[in-house]
Amino acid sequence: MPVELVALHAAGVIDEASLWELSRVRGEAMADKGNDRGTMAAVSGPLGTISTLIESNNLEVVLANRNHPNQGVISGSAQAIEKAINLFEKEGLSAQRLSVSAAFHSPLVADATESLTKALAETTLEVAHTPVYANATGTVYPTDTAELSALLASQITSPVHFVEIAKALYEQGVRVFVECGPKRVLQGLLRKTLGDDVQLISLNPEQDRVDADRQ
Repeated sequence: MPVELVALHAAGVIDEASLWELSRVRGEAMADKGNDRGTMAAVSGPLGTISTLIESNNLEVVLANRNHPNQGVISGSAQAIEKAINLFEKEGLSAQRLSVSAAFHSPLVADATESLTKALAETTLEVAHTPVYANATGTVYPTDTAELSALLASQITSPVHFVEIAKALYEQGVRVFVECGPKRVLQGLLRKTLGDDVQLISLNPEQDRVDADRQ
């Protein structure tokens, strides 16, 4: 289930039935294998350097995930990703292809937005009672429900601004972050983004060894 939909449900934007339905629609759309969906690769290096190398070399990839200041994930066709990996390694950056089913958060999965947009048009959206930050912008979702709907649909093809969201929350005074998912990957990203002046709690850190419900 997409975490952003869960956050919007918790904030009162969508009810539980809509949460399940939108998750189903989005999941089925992303699982469609009718087109070449491309792939992704993790790149270790300053985000600014990664972006500059992409632009200056006209690489046909996008910086799809801004995970922390020195690590990002790129999306593109298999051929474009292979070319990008070779270039990054020549420039002294480590890059590793990921085992994924598509080039998420890139134009290569644009066809998946159609069904989600249609489903959102049929969904009653309420104004959030708690601010929710959008991955696509790194800022709070708009209060206008039409704008919110359009932004949520665009999330499929838009880069994830995790670094920007973390810093924005910190600037708002947030010092405690709770990771509601398996393992502690996000905890590591937050630590590398915000340093030691935060408390990080992972609810299910030992996924492979301890029962998740007990954790």
